[in-house]
Amino acid sequence: MSNRIDFATLETPKTPNWFLTAPKGLCRRAKPQDEAPVFPVAPGQLWDRLLDAVRREPRISFHDQDKAALYLDFTQVSLLFRFPDRVSVQILAANGGATLAIYSRSKYGRSDLGVNAKRVKRLLAALQAG
Repeated sequence: MSNRIDFATLETPKTPNWFLTAPKGLCRRAKPQDEAPVFPVAPGQLWDRLLDAVRREPRISFHDQDKAALYLDFTQVSLLFRFPDRVSVQILAANGGATLAIYSRSKYGRSDLGVNAKRVKRLLAALQAG
């Protein structure tokens, strides 16, 4: 799909309304706020865990689910004001396991009040819990 995020060439905005976690060295033009962990599972297993975790989140609409490419893209809207946040995820093989890059960003506004960081950390915690 042409509108997929290429994490290697991703350039983040100057506004603080986004959060990026990625494996060290993946993003050449963006500085992730957090380094993604390596999970002791195969990439396909991490995909299944990720899909389960995202499906448990409220107010989700999927845009791109490609298990073959291990790429997921969805929007989550806030409860009160229905503000949309876009989330793109790429799963990668790493050191006999799997890792991922997650880029969560607000569509509108300048500040996200930490919502994107909380979302990414919540997803990572769900993946680590299995």
